[in-house]
Amino acid sequence: MRCSASSRAKPAPPSAARGVLPFDFASISVADSMSMNHGGMRYSLVSREIIADGVEAVARGHAYDALVTFAGCDKTLPGMMMAMVRLNLPSVFVYGGAALPGRWQGAMSPCSIPMRRSGGAR
Repeated sequence: MRCSASSRAKPAPPSAARGVLPFDFASISVADSMSMNHGGMRYSLVSREIIADGVEAVARGHAYDALVTFAGCDKTLPGMMMAMVRLNLPSVFVYGGAALPGRWQGAMSPCSIPMRRSGGAR
């Protein structure tokens, strides 16, 4: 998943003949751009462990046979990798890619302006 946005990648239809039943679930993430300049920034790096713990809990709790993960930032990517190693299940990791900057009416969206730039303008 891309930081705090849901990727919503659609798995292939289940194949009853092969006994495959995909099940998707989401994970938390803390976006640096939203957590800067307040107490929330203390949760940015620790969220990697929380992501790994969450994925591990779901996979173990539902007795998954395998795992396919999607991630795309510096917290979700290592969190997913950590979960894959902890679980020791057949796993595939798919890089979700970088989030593109938003545009609206031909101009850069105010939500896309980096927080560092707006915070440094004071």
